[in-house]
Amino acid sequence: MWLTELKIAIIEQDPKRLDALLDHTPQMESIQEIEEAIYLLREANEMMQHLKDETAASMKQIKKSV
Repeated sequence: MWLTELKIAIIEQDPKRLDALLDHTPQMESIQEIEEAIYLLREANEMMQHLKDETAASMKQIKKSV
């Protein structure tokens, strides 16, 4: 269930949902779950970095126009 919610948060690019999921990370029971979680967390990290970069670019553009 948690992995599915994490996938949805990544697909929807929802940082609030991602943050909530990270606050309540469950104990993984199998190697497969752990590997999938690691992969998804890497994807989430890339998503957050992309959103951060977009925000920085927008802020820079706003500063130029003011």
